[in-house]
Amino acid sequence: MPEQLRRYTLQLCGVAPVEHSLFGSLILSSKAERESWAATVRELGHRESSETLAIECA
Repeated sequence: MPEQLRRYTLQLCGVAPVEHSLFGSLILSSKAERESWAATVRELGHRESSETLAIECA
């Protein structure tokens, strides 16, 4: 992730810590790879939303 995006957009808006995931080329990927990536994104989103709720409720 470019440092400018991390520092001057996300952190400025209060998003921290910033993590990122990189997935391969959609054009060259198989259906199985895309399904695996979608499952990973769902898991990351679920994990992040659970952590956010826990912080807000604390």
